[in-house]
Amino acid sequence: MQPKLLIKPLVFALVLLIAIAGIIFFFPPKYPLLVYIVILLIGLATYLLLGSFLRRKRALIIFIIVLLFLSVNYLVGFNLLNTGLLVCLLIALNLLLK
Repeated sequence: MQPKLLIKPLVFALVLLIAIAGIIFFFPPKYPLLVYIVILLIGLATYLLLGSFLRRKRALIIFIIVLLFLSVNYLVGFNLLNTGLLVCLLIALNLLLK
């Protein structure tokens, strides 16, 4: 990728990360819609950052994995056993979709 084309997604990802930090700092996580918006913004920032350095297919897989991981951990509540099983499922999906 050319350097000028590489700078735009990185700047946009940086702006997203600053917005995420602002939302997390100023708003309490008592509203589920706000938490889902932050999860989506984190996934989008991950996709933009990884899409600049990896192939689009690999970046999309990691984007989906991040969204699933954060969403399920929020819905179920952080539990060590559930989190371990979820990580194993996501690793298996990543290996199958290679």
